[in-house]
Amino acid sequence: MESRPLGALDAVLGAVARRRRLEGILRQTLEQRGYLEVAVPLLQPTDGGADWAAAYRVLDQDGRVMDLRPDVTGPVARLCAAGDAHGPRPRRLYYQATIFRRIPGEGPREIAQAGAERIGGAGGADGRITGDAEVLQLVAECLRRAGAERHLLAVGNAAYVRERLASAGMDAAAAEEALRARDFVGLAATDSGGAGIAAEFSWRGDIAAALDGGIRGDGPAANEFADLLRAMTAAGLAQVVLVEPGLLLPGSYYTGTVFEILVPGVPWPVGDGGRYDRLLERWGHPEQAVGFALDCDRLLRALDGEAPEERTRHAWAAVRAPGGAGGGRA
Repeated sequence: MESRPLGALDAVLGAVARRRRLEGILRQTLEQRGYLEVAVPLLQPTDGGADWAAAYRVLDQDGRVMDLRPDVTGPVARLCAAGDAHGPRPRRLYYQATIFRRIPGEGPREIAQAGAERIGGAGGADGRITGDAEVLQLVAECLRRAGAERHLLAVGNAAYVRERLASAGMDAAAAEEALRARDFVGLAATDSGGAGIAAEFSWRGDIAAALDGGIRGDGPAANEFADLLRAMTAAGLAQVVLVEPGLLLPGSYYTGTVFEILVPGVPWPVGDGGRYDRLLERWGHPEQAVGFALDCDRLLRALDGEAPEERTRHAWAAVRAPGGAGGGRA
């Protein structure tokens, strides 16, 4: 009796070949933009705190608890802070690595990841905007070269969220927890001013609409957010940017620009990234930084048409509707 489905080996070999082709395209793109490959150990110290709570823990022969690498951003930040503090800046690094995480709703995942980190560089708002724009342009180029001509970059700003929550006098911890879950009903119930903030942060739209009232207030973070969107327009990326003022990512270390990478054909982001200017402080060397990571398997599913199109994240339909992106979540 046949114990292996007919063609199973060919399917496995084909998947490996497709992944290797994707990795080659990404490597070439990143290296052409001046990024150098970096590798970090699979076993990592358990010093990441709550940001790496999803890590798998193992014991070595001496009884020490170690993490199976749950991401690469933390180890690269540690490397630059502890071993490369006085190296050339900005330090542009990229990686291709397997990470291991327990993901709520999905269970355990072994993820083939590719990404890049831009460490250091000129300070101040202008320096941050330059770095953020460089990384967002790099993401768009990687997607185009990989064959994902249709894509969206959903862009928010963690500092802007905190600025608006402070202006409304809201409990930041509870509000941020609700925003990370995109629980706008819960956000509305967190405080007496929650309904107004929920309405403000559930809005999304294109850059023109964001600059015409979608971004509220005139604080430093609001102004920097708006200036980055203008830079995106100048770079020719307005058509692929979806502004989500209430967007927050799971990591508490994000300090400014955050983004998710969306392609048609998969119901989840195929990657994300953002600015994490305080992460390197954990290892004694404060320095600004911004980066991104792609889930190669999710991206390949989209490129191969293996995911159900009808479950694609509703942001795609909204932004591609006649007249461009509108306000309000579906």
